Amino acid sequence: MATKNLEEAQKVVVAEIIRSGDQILIPEELTIDKAIELLKMRRDYEEQPTVVSTTFDAFPWDGAYALFNVLKKQYGWASMRAVYDWFGEHLPAMQEIEMGVKKVGNVPWGRLNLFQKDGFVDTSVEKKGNRYVFSAVATVKRKHEKAVQDLFAEVRVELIRNSIYRGKALSIRFKNDAGGALKIPTVKFVDTENCTTDKLVFSDDVFASIETSLFTPITRMADCKRCGIPVKRGILLAGDFGVGKTLAAKVAAALAVEHDETFIYCKRTDEFAEAIEFALQYGPAIVFCEDIDRVVTGERSDEMDALLNIIDGVDTKSAEVIIVLTTNAVDKINPAILRPGRLDAVIEVKRPDAKAVARLIKLYGQHFLDPEANLETASKMLENNIPAVIEEVVKRAKLAALRHTPPGSTDIMITEVDLRDSAATMKMQLDLLAGKKHDGSNGSTHSLDHAMTEMFDKFKKGIQLDLDSIKETVGAE
Repeated sequence: MATKNLEEAQKVVVAEIIRSGDQILIPEELTIDKAIELLKMRRDYEEQPTVVSTTFDAFPWDGAYALFNVLKKQYGWASMRAVYDWFGEHLPAMQEIEMGVKKVGNVPWGRLNLFQKDGFVDTSVEKKGNRYVFSAVATVKRKHEKAVQDLFAEVRVELIRNSIYRGKALSIRFKNDAGGALKIPTVKFVDTENCTTDKLVFSDDVFASIETSLFTPITRMADCKRCGIPVKRGILLAGDFGVGKTLAAKVAAALAVEHDETFIYCKRTDEFAEAIEFALQYGPAIVFCEDIDRVVTGERSDEMDALLNIIDGVDTKSAEVIIVLTTNAVDKINPAILRPGRLDAVIEVKRPDAKAVARLIKLYGQHFLDPEANLETASKMLENNIPAVIEEVVKRAKLAALRHTPPGSTDIMITEVDLRDSAATMKMQLDLLAGKKHDGSNGSTHSLDHAMTEMFDKFKKGIQLDLDSIKETVGAE
């Protein structure tokens, strides 16, 4: 008899309570009294508090927005409550964040109510290595445990369907200007609306190289995979300041958004590791970092090795991440970073030749330019100058066109003479500033913008420039 009672008690302990249909079913060997006892035990168990915690591999604001959306779908709203500790009351907040270009929104941050205030979930930031993720910790009664798990599962689906950041062009700051880590990085959206390839003007060979090594992997990623070409690539754009490296990156950003890929602009090299981690969260992605020569010139250093390790990182070898770097001083870069495998392509972004200058004149002149104007002379005079110089010449030519047009007239036309005269005055100005004796010729010139570039580079590197050093740089008397 004792053995039978023990077996019956064991059966009671392992009996599973399942909610199904509209009947109460009791195991044949279980008495009503034992069933009542078991149900009471289950009731007490389900009323006990428990904690369900998880992290989402998503940027914190993205996770908070996804949780907010799911709660609204399920309950109509996401109410919040204060948190109390030894330091007093901590009120929750609706955090304002950027959700698009010139578009802001609010997400709840802190403690949110669940199940008609029968529980709550705390949201926070968690950092795993260099990656920022969204953390959610729910405190609920055990009877709600599965509902919370289902809630979190729906949040993961929401992050895939309606992410704020995936497939967008973004500028991210992980540190302040002094190099200190931000508690939560700042994400801003980059406007790519007017960044089209027709506004990108280079010499033919330069454009072909950029289109092949940078634009094609972005616009034809599926074809690259089909052909066995790894999506993970490294590209270095090398050239003087002002030749159009950043503009090429902006066009790449627009192409990335057009093809549902994430573009990430990294302002500082010491934020590169975090930018790569963000890219891995939201890949396929393109990471753009300027002025890489700040850390990869001269002898090997800890900072340089750290950067090389990031590029060589195991996690990025099979990842869909394209790394784009720029430099104004490729000749000073340590050869360690230039080897194939680290950088798949090094593209010299040269100053425009005469053909490219003619295209720039047309770009800047637009409908004001006389379609019959012969651009050959002006283009030859302006070749080997940065685009900003050509743009200024067109502005001067437009002013000249206005001079011989009646006030209020809409019939303004830049002539060949306007362009040639404006190019001549620019050449004279650049010759004088570069310390050359102007001879009145219309030949091409090694213009001042190169000297000004050197000054700009010194300024960026923190070199103090006094009047004598400026004169030495530009060759002034």
